[in-house]
Amino acid sequence: MKEFATNFTFILVVALMVVTPLYAQGTEVEIFPSKDNTLYESASGALSNGAGQYLFFGLTNGSLIRRALLAFDLAGNVPAGAAIETALLRVTVTRTISGSQTATAHRIERDWGEGTTNAGGEEGAGAASTANSATWVHAFFDGQNWDSPGGDYEPGTLTSAQVTNGAVEFPSTTAFVAVVQSWLDTPGDNFGLILIGNESTSASAKRIGSREGSEANRPRLVVTYSVPTSAEGVELPSFLTSMSAYPNPASGVARIAFDLSDSRDVRVDVMDVTGRLVATPVAGFLPAGRHDAHIDTRTVTPGLYLVRLLSGGQSASRTIVVQ
Repeated sequence: MKEFATNFTFILVVALMVVTPLYAQGTEVEIFPSKDNTLYESASGALSNGAGQYLFFGLTNGSLIRRALLAFDLAGNVPAGAAIETALLRVTVTRTISGSQTATAHRIERDWGEGTTNAGGEEGAGAASTANSATWVHAFFDGQNWDSPGGDYEPGTLTSAQVTNGAVEFPSTTAFVAVVQSWLDTPGDNFGLILIGNESTSASAKRIGSREGSEANRPRLVVTYSVPTSAEGVELPSFLTSMSAYPNPASGVARIAFDLSDSRDVRVDVMDVTGRLVATPVAGFLPAGRHDAHIDTRTVTPGLYLVRLLSGGQSASRTIVVQ
């Protein structure tokens, strides 16, 4: 057993030197919204503001709800196959009549429209909805409705912040990073975020800059990512077009993403430094295309692990550090 462990350690070192991808460390990109809008509480869906300079969330002094919609083009700003390391949202509050309020960000579940409505003035009341505007009732005015008035979104909070006045940052979280990664991996499912403020206290609404407003006040998604590449002289097996492990280091759920060039039987094993098999998240026939294996790193001892993908007598490996 000692000899095996020693040999495995040597193999693992070789994997680190030869097979493990190199990463472009900590590349940061700042992404402005590709579209944004405000949902103004209205039973008819008559109000919108997709072309206005401001967005709103919270409860007005007339006890009407406002919610802000934001979408960001990940695929157009981050290389395909990149591993998202951090993701945070920055907004600028330009008007408020209340003190600090909690706001939460949630993932939108369906596509929606920006439209051309420009409320003008202070914009708090909105203006008449135009074609394809998102409204309280409609994902696209005046045709497609939300399943639930006020927008269709996942209830789980991705990130939250105490919102006062001026610059506000919604910090990076594991959940937020996972969603941003999914936007990059599957752009067709990227419908953006909804910001929800305090909806139980009158006059708690906050106004923030929109993408049409001054550049200094525009919302922005700040993403840090790494791009995995094979080490010099080492290529992936012919059946693999990419393979990456992220986040790395991992402290929650780690993902092993890989692209198959054809349909085939695949096995993914996770081993510790002694060569002990820790998990086999994938074992079976998979179609060609993108696949993700999830590993709950909370159930294993912190340390270095080897992830090995095997198929047809060929293999590729990646290492991952569990914190």
